[in-house]
Amino acid sequence: MKIYWTPAAKHSYQEVLNYLLQNWTQKEIDKLIMRTEKVLSLLIKNPTLYPLIHSSIRKCVLSKHNSLFYKIEADQLIIIACWDNRNDPEKLKI
Repeated sequence: MKIYWTPAAKHSYQEVLNYLLQNWTQKEIDKLIMRTEKVLSLLIKNPTLYPLIHSSIRKCVLSKHNSLFYKIEADQLIIIACWDNRNDPEKLKI
């Protein structure tokens, strides 16, 4: 299974990392990156690991502050967004 990041997902993930860079330490950035890599390796093995939240969209909580939204299409795992859970969920366009 291949992992594909949408442009919006890449952008939102980078925004989260930029926020951490400005407001936290390198340790927190490294923890989030390692957690993301671990989750992605788990998803390659078991793409249905996390619950459906909307028709074909699944949500994985990376940390108490961040979630990853994805869907499965054929042999691809499509990352839709990396979301700061403190933001208004109405703004999430999935």
